[in-house]
Amino acid sequence: MVNRDVHCKSQSVTLPDAPTLLDGQEGDNYTVELRPQIGMPVFSFNINEANEEKREIFANKDFRIAMSHAINRDEIDSAAYFDLGKAAAIHCVQPVPPFATEEQVNFYTEFDPATAGSMLDDIGLTDQDDDGMRDLPSGDKLILNLQFSTQGHPTAVAELMAQNWTDVGVETVIKEVTSDEYRAAQSTNELDVHTWAKGQPVAVVQGSAEEFTVPFGSFFSLRNGMLWWQYIDMNGAEGIEPPAWTAELQAKITEWQSYLPGTDESNALGKRGDRYRSEPVPIHRHRQRAEPDLPHQQAGEFPDAEDPVV
Repeated sequence: MVNRDVHCKSQSVTLPDAPTLLDGQEGDNYTVELRPQIGMPVFSFNINEANEEKREIFANKDFRIAMSHAINRDEIDSAAYFDLGKAAAIHCVQPVPPFATEEQVNFYTEFDPATAGSMLDDIGLTDQDDDGMRDLPSGDKLILNLQFSTQGHPTAVAELMAQNWTDVGVETVIKEVTSDEYRAAQSTNELDVHTWAKGQPVAVVQGSAEEFTVPFGSFFSLRNGMLWWQYIDMNGAEGIEPPAWTAELQAKITEWQSYLPGTDESNALGKRGDRYRSEPVPIHRHRQRAEPDLPHQQAGEFPDAEDPVV
């Protein structure tokens, strides 16, 4: 992009890049177009974590709620999105569907580090060696490995998330990796925290239930429960048997797909299914935002700035 060797750049160009790119567009013969996004940055704890003690902690709903309360979404919005975003809990259907309640939209998104710390204390994550960081109940260090790619979200989002969690005593180490490196590590169950952009419109979910069935996404997006998926894929020969709620959720989304979107039947079932999707595996969604596209003006196959870019 710097050497003007591309005609259009979209992937891994994030909103914090926009001011610099906008400043240079007139002299360098390119146009910056800000696209509203459907997907939003999300974070999820690996509920099939390889370390069994960590797996037990990540499976504890109170831990996940505490870590959600530790996130300062307003600070992240200011640093990464110029106060243009909107905080929300995870909804795999985007824009937020009519069946989602206000409670579901704001599911544990309040920034409350005191509550977060108290909840972490209650589940036994305390500082046992007086180094200022929380330890696992066994006494082993509790350190979160947070790898991310800028294709999923800006670097500032990962940096501030790690700082927020470290501030409540859960040491979090970040590492920027390529998209391929991230996907490989996620697929081989090597990560503590999964993070990417997530969200699909109703029309897509009507035709594909992958966001609601184990492992809750494709190779190219955020997914979770890889050992559950391995159990299903290997007919029980390997992996871990998924809990009953995963089959119940799959049945509900299949039934929901049979109704016309927007009808009373669809909305009623969608509301119940959305609660299922939020509570067992909460994924910490951050903000809706826009991201820049950079079509080069010499590339005749791209439309002018006043035309829509699809």
